[in-house]
Amino acid sequence: MMFKRANIFLLIVILIITTVVNGQSVRISGLLLDKNEGTPLSGVVVFLNPGNQVLTTGPSGEYRFNTYPGKKQISTRSLGYKSATLNFAVVSDTVINVYLAISPFELGEVKVTGDSVKTMEITLSGSILFTPTALKETPRLFSEPDLLKSFQLLPGIVPGKDGTADIYVRGGTAGQNIILANGCYFFIPGHLLGIISPLDLDFLESAEMFKDYFPSELGGGASSIISLDFKKPQSDSLHAQLRLGLLSSGFTVEVPLRKSNWDLTFGLKRGNYSIFAPLLKKIVDSDVGDFLPPDNYSFYDGFFRLSHQLKKWGNINYLFFGNYDNGKIENKTNSQSGDTLIKYVDGISTGWNNMVHAFQWNLPVKNKLKWKLNLNYNRLSIGRDIYTSAEKSIDNSGSFDVTKTSYSFSPTINSIASTMIVTNDNEKFSYSAGMSGR
Repeated sequence: MMFKRANIFLLIVILIITTVVNGQSVRISGLLLDKNEGTPLSGVVVFLNPGNQVLTTGPSGEYRFNTYPGKKQISTRSLGYKSATLNFAVVSDTVINVYLAISPFELGEVKVTGDSVKTMEITLSGSILFTPTALKETPRLFSEPDLLKSFQLLPGIVPGKDGTADIYVRGGTAGQNIILANGCYFFIPGHLLGIISPLDLDFLESAEMFKDYFPSELGGGASSIISLDFKKPQSDSLHAQLRLGLLSSGFTVEVPLRKSNWDLTFGLKRGNYSIFAPLLKKIVDSDVGDFLPPDNYSFYDGFFRLSHQLKKWGNINYLFFGNYDNGKIENKTNSQSGDTLIKYVDGISTGWNNMVHAFQWNLPVKNKLKWKLNLNYNRLSIGRDIYTSAEKSIDNSGSFDVTKTSYSFSPTINSIASTMIVTNDNEKFSYSAGMSGR
């Protein structure tokens, strides 16, 4: 009888110890890094077995598993990198950084099928994100890749009148939509009587609209904020794109300099109105033609983006975004008074130009703190010049009296701003804080 009781007691103790051991949870975490550069790798699929746990690394390259003590195996899969497999035993919380080597590869035939394309995403904060797929699939006016025209198709946004690219959000006016690029806030007019916006889709990697909830680092005081991410190189080789359209034509160039960790992209767009304006005014009624821009009306948009990635200093990038819009119309008449010929010229010149210089520095993550520094300059100038002149001459032998009068104004806004933001993300809570000056 005593022997039976001892066996039962021993069995209970073994069950309790087994339960405690099996119930102990440990954490396996670390970073996925490039073996040559030491930079974090995003989009790496990490497997943990036993347990069949799978995750994909984010921009920081971090992975984290919760599991039980024992023998474990971690394996990785990533496009462009060699797979890695690690076998080890774990008894407590363990940190393992995995370095992956680049693996050249050649793709065979790829066949893609599908019934629909996901053109946009709605984030957790309620903002609307236009992905690269969305930028390509969005309907275009006269083949013109226009971002604001794309936003007009979204619910809760009222499009501008008479085909203009204006948008009205939450009861605000067209001038209450702030554009944000590389940490620089700016406002921008439109081209060709407002039909074309300067925000060319071919220049952009993605675009995000905030119209319901504004994150603290973006501020407020506007009906919407449109955050732009300009184009980045998508491959390891030189890539150029040329677009010929009815209202405008342009090109973009991507220059990846991987060996020195530099990326360069730039693009230019020119309006084509001056090419077909004379023919257009002959086709339409004079009541319409009188309100069209002058034949020599022109506009240009361009961008230049340069970025550099350093293991020690993080990511540094510079953006230039410039716009030019100008038109001039003149009326010339002649009159004769005796032997004196008088030539009259009256005209008006109007236009605007804008430029953005934006410097952004994202420091490496240290102690789970992410630091970001923005320094930018924006200049917007709108000009108008009304002028008249009278030139008198005798039998075209030469002018003996010239009178010129000009009335002009050119209001200009110059803005210099800086912002510093620090963000902390951990398992239990996150916070961000910053300072800005303008």
